[in-house]
Amino acid sequence: MKQTAIAVILSGAALLTSASWAAFDGPSKVYPLISVTEVEAQTDDAIVKLQGYLIKELKPEHYLFKDDSGEIQVEIDAPVFNQQTVTPSDKVEILAEVDKDWNHVSLEVEKLTLLDGKP
Repeated sequence: MKQTAIAVILSGAALLTSASWAAFDGPSKVYPLISVTEVEAQTDDAIVKLQGYLIKELKPEHYLFKDDSGEIQVEIDAPVFNQQTVTPSDKVEILAEVDKDWNHVSLEVEKLTLLDGKP
C-alpha cells in the first residue's frame, strides 16, 4: 500500500515537472512586413515587423534603424541581440512594439533576426 502511494505521488510529480517544461509547438501569429514610413500609422503598442539595417548607435540600447523608406529610432535591450554581432551592413528583421508619445514615434525591439543566411 505504501509503495503504491509513493508510486502515485512520484508519477504525479513527474507529470507536473514535464508539464512545466512544455511549450507550444505550432503556428504562431503572423505579422505582416511593413516599412518605416508605415510605422507612423500604427497605434501605440502595436506589434510590427520590419527589415532593414541598424546603421548607428545613438546611445546605449538606442539605435537608428533604416530601410528603403526611411529611418526610425529603436530600443534594443542587450539580451535581444542573443549574443549576435550586428554591423551596419547586416540586414536584420525586427519584431517590435510601437512606442508613440505626443511628438515622437520609436520602436522597442522584442526580437532581432540576422538575415542574408547568417546565423
